[in-house]
Amino acid sequence: MIDSNPIYSLVIPCYNEADNLLKLINRCDNLISTRQDLEVILVNNGSIDSSAAIFSRHIDTEKNTRLRVVTVEKNQGYGYGIVYGLHATRGMVIGWTHADLQTDPADFLRAINLYESLEQANAYIKGKRKRRSLFDQIFTTGMTFFEYGLLGHWMDDINAQPNLFSRSFFKSLESPPKDFSLDLYFFFSALEQRLPLYRFDVVFESREHGVGNNENFISKLRYSLATIQYSLGLKKSMKDLDKKQIK
Repeated sequence: MIDSNPIYSLVIPCYNEADNLLKLINRCDNLISTRQDLEVILVNNGSIDSSAAIFSRHIDTEKNTRLRVVTVEKNQGYGYGIVYGLHATRGMVIGWTHADLQTDPADFLRAINLYESLEQANAYIKGKRKRRSLFDQIFTTGMTFFEYGLLGHWMDDINAQPNLFSRSFFKSLESPPKDFSLDLYFFFSALEQRLPLYRFDVVFESREHGVGNNENFISKLRYSLATIQYSLGLKKSMKDLDKKQIK
């Protein structure tokens, strides 16, 4: 059975999320039942838990090709998994969200509705998290001001989900990072290209299972330092590009 090509594609990277997968798959089933023009691609991003067995047991692409799994054999980073999934999409409007269910995959439907109301093919749409702890907000605000001072764009809540954008925007990007800097790279690139930016509020829930990569002070500090390092490299590449254009 081959479905006609969908208009919208949602990518969800999954790394060792076995305890969340049944609930996630059920929610994805609901998504594609709600919209016949939507596909969901779950990326088994080099998981070493029982994720592969769960995917095999509960997803049947012969019955519905709009819920698929693509597999990265060895984990090469959060960003790599997302980009791998984006290359597998068929829609003309694509995006991603997280597998941990802290933000509901159904938020992508809200992003689609907002996109359709705009009638702007190249808009960039991004969630903005609510119900976050003061501790999290302090880190987020600090990074927002740092990035603004360094890169000249106001990028509030960089890691908020979901993200939605056109396939043409995705194709315009070169050498996206393989790690958690991907959110920054896409956000920054959209603003650099002067795409209209639209935000909408999403509820940020507590994680039910597992431990995230950015949930305590040490991990947040490591993430912030890595982001700063990447941002400095991004700034340097901008200066190098300016020099070439002057020549």
